[in-house]
Amino acid sequence: MHPVDAREVQSRTARWREAARLIRSQVRIHPRPFMIAVSGAAVFALCTVASTAAIRWVVDRAILPRFDQGRVAVATALTGLGAIIAIGLIRAAGVIVRRSWAGRAHRRIGESLSGLVIDRLLEQPMSWHQKRPTGDLAARAGVDVDAATDVLTPLPFASSVVILIVVSSAWLLITDVPLGLVAVAVFPILTFVNLAYQHRVDQYFDRAQGHVGELSAAVHESFEG
Repeated sequence: MHPVDAREVQSRTARWREAARLIRSQVRIHPRPFMIAVSGAAVFALCTVASTAAIRWVVDRAILPRFDQGRVAVATALTGLGAIIAIGLIRAAGVIVRRSWAGRAHRRIGESLSGLVIDRLLEQPMSWHQKRPTGDLAARAGVDVDAATDVLTPLPFASSVVILIVVSSAWLLITDVPLGLVAVAVFPILTFVNLAYQHRVDQYFDRAQGHVGELSAAVHESFEG
């Protein structure tokens, strides 16, 4: 492997490790709301797969017999309808839990981190504050904390996608092996495309984040003036 490529791989691996440590350290501040959001995401993913199984049962037990035999048992129709409605309600509850508790975890962790940053700034001597503009310090406690905690909000949604991919892949392989293999083969391609896109936009995102910090510092200075 070329030396430059090796350094790039090591740098990328180091960034992933730093990101994982950052996420772990933030989740430990308020683990309960975050875990509730992830649990809601898991319920949503499982119900999404279960709904397909319920629809398949209705098709096999109610719809096809109705066309083939001209009739269907009322109990069978009610059972299928009840299963679809129940799964839909549980899935909706999972969506509500996932979204509401993800926002709650993001808000609580952000507030705690802002308090820690402000306490850290207050511990510095007066000479240290005199060398730095107040707007820049305020931006550190605001914009930087928001940027650090923004990664938490999509994690419950991402976890539901991962669970959905794993469970649906297993279900497809159990139901139809050729179709399941085709579906599973698509996932690595989509992952590669996503990583390539992310690698291209990271530099622009970092640059934009720097400009946001500069703008926030200027705004804070203007309000202070």
